[in-house]
Formats: sequence, C-alpha cells, structure tokens
Amino acid sequence: MEDNDSIDYPIYRDPEAELANSYNIPDGYFFHDQFVHYPAFILLDKSGKEIFRYIGESNSDRFKFNQLIHKMKEITELESKSK
Repeated sequence: MEDNDSIDYPIYRDPEAELANSYNIPDGYFFHDQFVHYPAFILLDKSGKEIFRYIGESNSDRFKFNQLIHKMKEITELESKSK
C-alpha cells in the first residue's frame, strides 16, 4: 500500500450506540447528561469478520489516522503472504 493509494471502506457513526452494544464496546463515562461508550475503532474484513479492534481509555484516546495507515499496511502485507 502506497501513501497515495486510495482506501474505499465504509465508516459508520453510531450515535445511538447500537453498533457499540452489538460489538461489546464497554460503557465508558457520563458526558453531557448521558452515559457514552469509549471511542472505538473496529476493522472488519470483506466477509464481516473482525480483524482489528481498538478501544480508547478516555474521550480523547482515539485511533489516529497514522495508526490506521500503519495497520492497513500490516494487514495488506499479511494478506499477500497468505495467498
């Protein structure tokens, strides 16, 4: 994967925590009169199998874009070795 390669993956928001609940993201903290889940990033393969998960430990602990690029390169390399 090169720096100029495009990545075509859906990204979902989960304002009602339906996905968070179905993927067992732990409840986190009370914020603006509601209990919210910690920030989470879950990467699924094309078949829907979970291949990576990151759960933040606070509202500001989020998976960063440069971490995503590194993780995608790692996954791409593993997939190409397994073929």
